[in-house]
Amino acid sequence: MPDLRFDLEDDLSITELRNVDQWQPRLAKAGKLRVQRHGAVVGVLLSPDEWKAMKEQIENARDRQLIADRSGAKVLSGRKLRSALQKELREAGLL
Repeated sequence: MPDLRFDLEDDLSITELRNVDQWQPRLAKAGKLRVQRHGAVVGVLLSPDEWKAMKEQIENARDRQLIADRSGAKVLSGRKLRSALQKELREAGLL
């Protein structure tokens, strides 16, 4: 899973968000910055590279889970496959 640990210098205040020229180089170097307001974490900024890496890790984990869930399941085709897909899409609220 993604590394969500932060160094102390990776903190950014809400006020500092206005000064992009100051925090953008830090974001490029660290990959992520923790945004704080009055000492409480309110968000995280991710560099484009960090975001792509995190998204890929999440998608890979989801794919591995889907494969594990389907291991040993019988293979459907034709009408049975269509019915099973429609049922899953309905349950997911997509139909």
